[in-house]
Amino acid sequence: MIFGKLFKWIGSSPKRFKTVCYISEHHCNLTHSEVNILLKRSQIYNIGHGVNGVLISASNRFFQILEEEEKEINELFERIQADNRHTNILNLFNTTIDRPFFSSYNSSFRVGLGSDEINEINKYLSISTNHPFEANVVGILNSMALSARLA
Repeated sequence: MIFGKLFKWIGSSPKRFKTVCYISEHHCNLTHSEVNILLKRSQIYNIGHGVNGVLISASNRFFQILEEEEKEINELFERIQADNRHTNILNLFNTTIDRPFFSSYNSSFRVGLGSDEINEINKYLSISTNHPFEANVVGILNSMALSARLA
């Protein structure tokens, strides 16, 4: 009996976590309250499926980071890409990670974008990724924040 449990433990594979970061545009005809409802529904879905991350809406754009087991993230991102509320989806990165960074965020969302959010995402980028687009992501976030302030 002990050997059976040992072999089962040895044979089990560790979780493979994945993160996806994208930016998309949403239809200009979405009202502020409709965006809030969409963000809340996303949060409920993500919590129910163990998905971590952050979703930000500013200037008719969504910026989202998703983290969870690889299979769950692949399925969720396919659903997002098929959702007609998202247009011009730009996949900023899609990579495996050792552990989730946003696990304490409970799939939080923000309407608007400030320096606190940009700083948190910048920390995430420096810890979770080593890719050439890191500076571009921060630049995109700064641009979204500026556009939101000017609107």
